[in-house]
This record gives sequence, C-alpha cells and structure tokens, in this order.
Amino acid sequence: MKAGLIATGGILIVIGIIVYVYPISEIGSVSDINDLCGTILGQLGTTFNQDARQGCQTAKYVVVGSYALIGIGALLVIVGSIIQTGAVNPEAKRTIGIGIAIAAAIAIGVVGYQLSLQPDIQVSELNVSRDKNTEFVKVLDYGRVSNYASFDYTAPQDGTYYIVLENDFSFFSSKYVVGSYSDKGKFYLMGFDIPPGNYESIPVYAYASQSISGEFNINGGSGNDVDFSISQERCSQKVFFSFSLGNYGPVSGNAQVKLVADGNTVWTNEYYVETQKQISKKESITISDCNDHVYNMYVESQQRVG
Repeated sequence: MKAGLIATGGILIVIGIIVYVYPISEIGSVSDINDLCGTILGQLGTTFNQDARQGCQTAKYVVVGSYALIGIGALLVIVGSIIQTGAVNPEAKRTIGIGIAIAAAIAIGVVGYQLSLQPDIQVSELNVSRDKNTEFVKVLDYGRVSNYASFDYTAPQDGTYYIVLENDFSFFSSKYVVGSYSDKGKFYLMGFDIPPGNYESIPVYAYASQSISGEFNINGGSGNDVDFSISQERCSQKVFFSFSLGNYGPVSGNAQVKLVADGNTVWTNEYYVETQKQISKKESITISDCNDHVYNMYVESQQRVG
C-alpha cells in the first residue's frame, strides 16, 4: 500500500506539472496564458474580444485543475511516506482511506464552488431622448406624363396620401389639369392651373387595401405634360438612450441587454462587465413611427466569463 500511494501521488503530481508547464500555443503554457490574462494588456483583450475572454476562462480552469492534481498527489505521497513498511492493519487502512476521500472531496468542492459562481449584472440609469423626422415618400411615381393619364394605387395601410402634379420643370408655361380622383372610395372632380415652377397636391384618405384611382388630361406648353406621383407622409424617430451596467457578483460576465418599447423588444446587444465594476453606454436606434412609447431596459441573460 505504501508503494502504491507514493506511485499514485507521484503520477498525479507529474500530470499536474505537465498540464501547468507544457506549451500549448505561441504564448506558452496554460500558466503563461493565465498570467497574461491578469496583465493590463490581457484585461484590455478580454474587455473587447469574446475569443480572448473564452481563452482566459479556459486557461484559468485548467490551472485550477493542475493545482488540484498536484495537491492531491502531494497528499498521497505524504501519506505513503509516513506509513511504516510492513502490514497495515485494517483500522489504519480505513483511516487513511477516509482521510484521502475527505481531501479529495474538499478539493473537488473548492473547484466546484469556484465554477458555480455567477455574475450579478444589473441595469440602471436609463435615459431616453428622441428626434423626430418627417418626410414625403413617393409610393407611386409615373414621372413625366403627357396629354392624358390614369392611375390606380392600392393603399397598403390606413392613412393620408397625396396626389401630386408638378410643373416645376417649366419656366414660362402654365399647365391646366382636369379630371377626377377617389377619396375614401368616392370620386371627385378636379380642375386647376399649375403655374410654372409650382405643383398641386391633393390629400386623400384611404383605408388599407383600398384603391386610390383617377384620370386626368393636361393642356399647356409645348408638351401638355406634368410630373405625376402619389406620396405619403412618413414619420420616424431617432431614439437616443444611455444606461449603466453594474456587476455586483463575484465573477466577471457577459450580459445580453434588451430595450423594449411598450413591451416589444426594439434593440438588443451584449456587453462584458468585470466583477465589482460599472460601465456606462450610449446607443441609438431608429423607430418607424413618431408615437410616444414607454421604454424599459432589462438584462435578458448573463453568462460567467473567467
């Protein structure tokens, strides 16, 4: 038993030392990588690079494992060395076995506890501001039309649309337009002069899937022509928001953060937060309406790093 304990301990110590010092990359061994991760350069790398964080996390686990192998091996060697040569009574064997089991359980427990620690990342100080932007977008564009034209456009959503006839390309000639158009499914007559350099815009309302249609004749100038289009006023808003993330847990980690508007997720991103540190961030998104929204931010998930 004496020789077996010493041999087993020696093998564990050798394995632990090899794991600790054997070069595995251009940087060196896992101990070299772990040391590099603790420097300022290593901390910068883990802050901005996901692969670096994962590499440092793996190196740390392997180093802890090598310590455990060396420690258990040393314990076995010590126990084997103090046992006297000769027969060992059953009571002594039982005591030695219990001691080794307790030592192994403590080592495994310490490693398990370290691996079970998780970050506690929380979001705070959310501030939101917005900048509205309104523009007219052409949803139907015929370009230059001469003499006569008819149109038929199906509205994709409820709203106000604008029938636009432009004479801004003319310097001297007015254009006279006469015809009809639909508004909420009813037809109306139109007739007007468009002076040179000007345009005429007719607002109409249409429900989703309802047709905006009509026809018209143009007279005036050498080409009897105007530029025709149907436009819709669209409003969007640039939302600017700032927030803080604090990690109150015992280990560093990544946090998946989401911004919700009226309960709907409109933005998400992942951030690395060191243990017992706080970071501040500023972001922005564009929302395709100008309505007032209630914004909230949550940490959707978090994962230990290191």
